Amino acid sequence: FFFFFFLRRHRTMTTSHIAKVFGLLLVLCAVSTQAVSTYYASPSASNLISCTEELPCSLTGAIQLAQDNDVVMMLEGTYNDPTIFPIVVNKGITLRGIVPKSVTVDCSTNGTSICLEVVVPIDRFFNFFVNDVVFQNFYPTASLHHGDLSAVVLVRADISSTIPEFELAQGVTFTATSFFNNSAPVDSSKQPWQYPSVVLVMGLPQSASVAFENSVFSANGIEVFRTLYSSLVLQSCTINNNNQAIENAYSTVLSAAIHPWIGGSFILIDDCLIASNDGFADLMTVSGVRCLNASYCLGLTISSSNIQVNRGKNGITLYDGASLNVMNTNFFSNFFTDKSLIYSHQAVTESRLTLEASVFEDNTLGFGNTINGLVEGSWSSQSTINSCNFTSLASENAAILVRGSLLITNSSFNYYNGLYVLEDSTVTVTQYSFNGTGSLVTAVGSEYNIAGSTIVSLVNSTFNVVDTKDTPSTAISTKGYVNALVSGSTFNDGKLLANCSLEGVTFSSLVQFVGNKNSVKKNDGSVKENAQGCQVVCNNPNKDICNGQATVKNNTHGTKGMPVWLQVCLPISFFLFGVFVIVVGVFLIRRKKLAITTN
Repeated sequence: FFFFFFLRRHRTMTTSHIAKVFGLLLVLCAVSTQAVSTYYASPSASNLISCTEELPCSLTGAIQLAQDNDVVMMLEGTYNDPTIFPIVVNKGITLRGIVPKSVTVDCSTNGTSICLEVVVPIDRFFNFFVNDVVFQNFYPTASLHHGDLSAVVLVRADISSTIPEFELAQGVTFTATSFFNNSAPVDSSKQPWQYPSVVLVMGLPQSASVAFENSVFSANGIEVFRTLYSSLVLQSCTINNNNQAIENAYSTVLSAAIHPWIGGSFILIDDCLIASNDGFADLMTVSGVRCLNASYCLGLTISSSNIQVNRGKNGITLYDGASLNVMNTNFFSNFFTDKSLIYSHQAVTESRLTLEASVFEDNTLGFGNTINGLVEGSWSSQSTINSCNFTSLASENAAILVRGSLLITNSSFNYYNGLYVLEDSTVTVTQYSFNGTGSLVTAVGSEYNIAGSTIVSLVNSTFNVVDTKDTPSTAISTKGYVNALVSGSTFNDGKLLANCSLEGVTFSSLVQFVGNKNSVKKNDGSVKENAQGCQVVCNNPNKDICNGQATVKNNTHGTKGMPVWLQVCLPISFFLFGVFVIVVGVFLIRRKKLAITTN
């Protein structure tokens, strides 16, 4: 049942991920047929013999006696004996709290930089579970266990294992676990480790993944998740009120490096609440190491989640071709001071973006000297935004800033600016609704390179440009040469075009301009007050509001985007050159006549 439910919910999963899930089911079926022993542990026990409920062992003793598929039942209390740390497990066992929320591992007495270490063998089937345990008060000291690594939970591959001929399914699952008040020294110069984290996962094979289900991460002062070439699944988790206190310019709530050749290749966040996290450089970063083609890396998938009231420099940042898939997710009242809520770092390999049925409401970007976009980046040709709603009154930045290619369908924008399309980009917009006080589209094209110009297609859309200023708002604002196609759309009020340095805009017969502020020119030669250098010539000479086919003429730039200064200088140059030729000609003729007379 779980297998088919998972396939139904995540239809974009590849064959390799389906194989992982199926392999895990086979392991679970095999486990269910084997005898399971239960070993009891107590915070105060020192017995290492029976490990019964009546005569429990220490936690270390119970783990030593347990074998694959066995259960270590942790009795109520706080486990803080310094001798049990770090808790190291390399067996496929289950650590289970006997009563929910009654078992606490207090890492404050930990003499190392690791509280719980799970070592995953790669040469055999392996499944390790932790249920109903609280991990808290982690504060690493200089007594290190693994060089510069520091984490409440470290999950790593056993590099001493023999590499098998084929991949074997391995899984590490935490269910109903909690992580509270874990931190590290604030002064980075006193830290002998890098990036202390609540959870650090590294170097697992592609067949392995780490999952957290129904778990809580709260009031932590260090990074929450860091994965290196390993898959991570967060299901129905709460990640809130974490505040980065470490002097670390690269800290995140979640950081992942994706490598499709040597490790896991996906991060999945499903049905989670990520809220009120502050002080981090980025909310999430995903780096697509060696993603030479965006299709190689699945990257980060967020579904059916709420991301709200987070603060920091950036939201979700993608590097080196990592992809982002967001479905049925709400982004509410987040504030980021640097660039964007979703940002793709410009690189050789463009990232692939998919936003589906999601809401972006009242998110704010820091004000700077340049235009930022709530969603900004260099996107590949496979990138799409479908059935999304962008709403905000708090920022004069654009909802979407585009480099590369993007298809936008069935989406609505109630924003100061809708789209800011940069040079050499191609954007197609269909069934689009805009209600704003700025520009529907600001397109930046090339002044001279017509072949590489920006292309914008607006199809079957509605644009309500709200005029709230002395100067009417603008539907389409252009800089440089822009080729645009507008079909089946309606413009309500506001100036239609501004800064019109284009000659490639055409309107179909289905386009309607409604209101008394659109910049148009009648065929009789009269020009509306707000023409701003652009002329929209109506098909019907008796109408100054084009209610049918219209053609854009340009009196700011000449043919193929020739700038004004060049239009002015060229005739003057030709005139001066002509005068020069005449003067030289006259001089030569007179000199010749003089020579003849002398002879």
